[in-house]
Amino acid sequence: MKKKLLLLSAFVLLNIPFISHAECMHDWGDYRIIEAATCGESGEKERYCKLCNERESVIIPATNNHKWSDWVVTIQPGCVDSSGEEQRRCSSCGGTEERTIQPYPRHDWSEWTITEKSTCGDYGWMERVCKRCGEKDSDFAPLDPSNHVLSEWETVEDPTALYEGTQERSCDCGLICEERPIPKLKAKVKLSKSKISIKSGKSAKIRVKQKTRGDYIKKWKSSNKNIVSVTSSGKLKALKKGTATITVIMESNAKAKCKVTVK
Repeated sequence: MKKKLLLLSAFVLLNIPFISHAECMHDWGDYRIIEAATCGESGEKERYCKLCNERESVIIPATNNHKWSDWVVTIQPGCVDSSGEEQRRCSSCGGTEERTIQPYPRHDWSEWTITEKSTCGDYGWMERVCKRCGEKDSDFAPLDPSNHVLSEWETVEDPTALYEGTQERSCDCGLICEERPIPKLKAKVKLSKSKISIKSGKSAKIRVKQKTRGDYIKKWKSSNKNIVSVTSSGKLKALKKGTATITVIMESNAKAKCKVTVK
């Protein structure tokens, strides 16, 4: 029985003609997608001949039908000559696309801020900053006619025991000059002797040893003219035995005393 089947199979094979690929009038089957095309990459499909089993493959072009996101700024644009950049991404293929953002044509300056005050004669300094790019700009601040720079106080007249002194200060612009008084000096006076002994009938002289600047002797005074007298120059004359006090009175009303004993 097996021999009969083998002989029958051989007979069938010998009676079917062999067809080569070159001679085949292909009877193609349907295409089968091997790799689907995306928006960013091509795909591939294939089919086979039903007669000779030859394979044919075809590239499927990329669809280029991206599903783009919104543009997102990745580099902020600056001003005048500093461009920026933005990017978007395809949610299907993950591809990205970039484009340039043109710079702003001019700066968006803040208000001027004074960093160094001007005076009536010297310019100060001011500064402003661009709100977008942070660039700084500086310039001279206008003169301030109300901001005077006064010199140090200078004594133009010294005080004395009788009169106040004067100090002045001024601005270089010449428009401002201020004065202030210097208080009078505290008046003091000291005699050459605080006590003295004189024989009756004799003379002596006392003098002012120290006095405050500008002060001068107004008068001399004896507490007892019968014992000792005094002249306007401070000359003493002993008249009789006893004691008396000689007082010098200055124009400032400062006083000093000398005790005189007449023997």
